[in-house]
Amino acid sequence: MQWCGSASLASSYWASANPDAPGSTGVRYFWTNTLGTIFTNPTTPIASTDGSSGVAVGVGLPLQ
Repeated sequence: MQWCGSASLASSYWASANPDAPGSTGVRYFWTNTLGTIFTNPTTPIASTDGSSGVAVGVGLPLQ
């Protein structure tokens, strides 16, 4: 892993995970943000957001 960026701290973030080969290496897409809710979608990637609203952009079902 390599770190790149400024020395200042971030106040929000978002992260996503997608299968390398949908239907072969996995079938679910995941997304989370600063609030810690994990969303999943079984058919399409969940788009990014600024992490401030607490809701995944696109269709996603909360896991946690």
